[in-house]
Amino acid sequence: MYCRARTGLVVQLTDNTVDDFGAVYSPDGRRLAFVSNRDGDAEIFVMAATGGRAVQLTRNSLTPDGSPASDLAPAWSPDGRRIAFASNRTGVEPEIWVMDADGGNQTRLTTTEQFVFDTAPAWSPDGRFIAFVSNRVNDFNIEIFRMRPDGTDVYRLTTTEDGVFEGGPDWSPDGDRIAFSSNRAGRQDSQDLFLMDPDGGNVTPLAANPDGLDDVFPKWTSDGSQLLFQTFSDPVSGRLEDVWVVDADGTGYRRIVRARPRTPSPTPGPRRASFLGVTDELRTALSGALAEVHGRDIGPAVRRLIARYRSGDVPRTPILDGVEAVTAYAAYRMPATYAALREVFDQLGHLAPRTMLDLGGGTGAAAWAAVAAFPSLESVTVTDQSAAALDLGRRLAGTSASAVLRSARWRSQSLDAASVVQGADLVTAAYLIGELDLPARDRVIDQLAHVAGVAVVVEPGTPAGYRRVLAARDALIGAGLQVLAPCPHSRGCPLAGGPDWCHFAARLERSALHRQVKGAELGHEDEKFAYVVASREPAVDRCRGRVLRHPSIRKGLVTLAVCTRDVGVARTAVSRSQPLYRAARAATWGSPWPPADAAR
Repeated sequence: MYCRARTGLVVQLTDNTVDDFGAVYSPDGRRLAFVSNRDGDAEIFVMAATGGRAVQLTRNSLTPDGSPASDLAPAWSPDGRRIAFASNRTGVEPEIWVMDADGGNQTRLTTTEQFVFDTAPAWSPDGRFIAFVSNRVNDFNIEIFRMRPDGTDVYRLTTTEDGVFEGGPDWSPDGDRIAFSSNRAGRQDSQDLFLMDPDGGNVTPLAANPDGLDDVFPKWTSDGSQLLFQTFSDPVSGRLEDVWVVDADGTGYRRIVRARPRTPSPTPGPRRASFLGVTDELRTALSGALAEVHGRDIGPAVRRLIARYRSGDVPRTPILDGVEAVTAYAAYRMPATYAALREVFDQLGHLAPRTMLDLGGGTGAAAWAAVAAFPSLESVTVTDQSAAALDLGRRLAGTSASAVLRSARWRSQSLDAASVVQGADLVTAAYLIGELDLPARDRVIDQLAHVAGVAVVVEPGTPAGYRRVLAARDALIGAGLQVLAPCPHSRGCPLAGGPDWCHFAARLERSALHRQVKGAELGHEDEKFAYVVASREPAVDRCRGRVLRHPSIRKGLVTLAVCTRDVGVARTAVSRSQPLYRAARAATWGSPWPPADAAR
């Protein structure tokens, strides 16, 4: 994290290999509350405003369904004695909570249901109200509400039409106005800044940003004369750009912090948490395909898609059942699928497949990832039962500079208990087997075991997704294949039957559309996934161990949870005096351990 003084001096406050974000000053300016995933999940910490040792206030690991829990969006009460925040610890969607400033007395203020969320709390200066963002009235709208600090007297401040998304409420220091962002103006679906009275009346827009960017996350200066905010403009990446300031009357727009260009890590192997997301080429292709798509139009389709994916039920009809659903998938899921597959393929750098078959490949995310990872590829075939998905995939691939993608074959195929799968050097089934009934699932895995040179199965990083991958792993091993990744062995999984499960994460930037339909404050997300890669060839380059969680990094000591060949999951401590200390500090969740050069 960094802070910028009025003089323009920028000071670094934290230095971690993980993420610290969402910092807010206490009312007296002496402390900072912020979010960090330094313990593996998003938790809230507090430290001195000048930096130094951070104290962890919340400690969560899993929601009731086994998904990672997150505590986000801390907001100080005016007297500095309490902190409101958003948490999904009781279920899938976030709710508003409050706690003492030392982390005690954590109390839930709002209760949501599936696909309904409350987030982004903001205290009024007199401490009488907390404003927050929710879709509780209409699943297709994100609006602003307020309530008492005990969770009572919930009052709707804004009323919008379908597909309008409002967020980031912040009270002026005198309590007379609330600033927020919204796409209600219809300026090419862009987010602009607005002001309203504390009762929701007298909504007035500030002048649109002269650069035509999206203006989000407004924050009042302490004297109430100006608003700070951030911008994002790329319709696919949704990347947060610069920090701007505008006078409270809507004049005087000026940039005060210019974002640094982000570049890939120069180190080989797994990607660090680096916001890389999709390649520039795929981002450009998606931008062109979605150029005429507005959040207010696609929001309902994205939410229906989310609901179908999250239901856990085997779909009776195709999920991608038309152009609208396919467009929603491209905006919401294709970048995440690409990121997960690219992370998987990065573990297989020693392979040189010439042919690839992607089963149930939709719009071709796995094909794009494979072409980027394996220069050896000469031909790609993508199958799916959705004609609309294949059509969009063909159009996206047609814009690529890769002759392999441009010449890819897009073939209609429904997978069932009688399906016949063609052979290829590399055969992928990504986010597929969970959509098949058990007979079809068994048939596809059996076919993979017999026709694939290398078989790749990827599923969501949930306990249920892990169990499906584990069943596929057992079937592939039973058919005589050797596990290449992520496991360092082909024996039984040491986590099977326990409360933990094997999964990994790929970081990517949230698209602008995704942030709008989800009411998301963060510019990125972690795509959690479970996977197995198996081959009939001997696993000569298999790693000796795999890091299963974010490393715990303390002064002079790094502790890793490593799945090993010989003793199962072991905690490995590496101190500053040991030769691998620098490598341990650079290790990330999913990295081979020890590093390949140390393993020889």
